[in-house]
Amino acid sequence: MAWLSAAEHLKSGLTDVQILEASNRIGGRINTHTFGEYHGNPALIELGANWIHGTNGNAVFSLAKENNLLNPYVLLEKMKEQVYSEDGGKISRALTEKVWKVFKEIEMGLKDIVPEDTTDAGTVSGRRYCQKYDVRRQNSRISSWKDAKRACERMGMALLKVDNFEEDMFLQKFLNRENPGYNADGWFIGGVYRKGEWKWSDGSRMNYQAFPGQGLGYVAGAQDVTNYAFIMKKGYQWGYVSPFGSQRMGYICESTRC
Repeated sequence: MAWLSAAEHLKSGLTDVQILEASNRIGGRINTHTFGEYHGNPALIELGANWIHGTNGNAVFSLAKENNLLNPYVLLEKMKEQVYSEDGGKISRALTEKVWKVFKEIEMGLKDIVPEDTTDAGTVSGRRYCQKYDVRRQNSRISSWKDAKRACERMGMALLKVDNFEEDMFLQKFLNRENPGYNADGWFIGGVYRKGEWKWSDGSRMNYQAFPGQGLGYVAGAQDVTNYAFIMKKGYQWGYVSPFGSQRMGYICESTRC
């Protein structure tokens, strides 16, 4: 990638540019090979660069996505696959999951979380980068997802939109720290299911989903019924509820202020 970028810059001022490759192949550190199969698809093994670091705002990720170079079976959000030690021995799944959990806890602990004072005893606020989260506890005035959406809008905010795994993990830790005694069922977030598709309250497609046991494209059983997403108090997993559900919900508002 570096030599391609260098050549492109040289072409802006020179008319005769030739690229020389010192090895017997092109690609530099990127050295991808097929290695068997995975779920009926060619499995890939990388002998050079291992992965694209980060997805949000990453030009390399965007370029790979635009050219259909990414496949769902090689995109990992958790430590799900078999891991091997340096000498080729298998490392147990229990150990890898434990290490992954510790890694994510350390990573989240390094984020700059600045709690903010609030005059509402039923509210907890926090800030991460440009995003402000306002966690509201269940109360008698908010009895539905639509009530929660309007309440956020009155504050100049919107119901929470979770964009990626890292933000999801951050919110889990934040809720666990700030709401240890919360006794309702969970918190409404901005996801709404209509006409066979999950979208956020602003109309954008729900590209990241964390419904238990499912992946992207998860749908409710009754496809012609509207459902609303929420984060469960127990385990901070995602769930959904119909407009006629009896669950007791708080809600999470979000604003972006840079």
